[in-house]
Amino acid sequence: MDKKYDIYDRAFEFAVRVAKLIERLPKNQSTKEYSRQLIRASGSIGANIERFYKQAWYS
Repeated sequence: MDKKYDIYDRAFEFAVRVAKLIERLPKNQSTKEYSRQLIRASGSIGANIERFYKQAWYS
C-alpha cells in the first residue's frame, strides 16, 4: 500500500499535528482544559483503528 494513504501513519501524523497546534495556543484555564481533551481525542484515533482491524480480522 502507498505510504501516503496508510491509515496508521495518517492517524499518527494527525496526533502530532494536533500536539504542535496545542503548543501554540495561549496558556490559560479554558485552553488548558480543551487542550487536554483534544490531545486524548486525537491520540485515541489510532487505538480505535487498531481495535477495528483486530475485530475485523477475528470475525
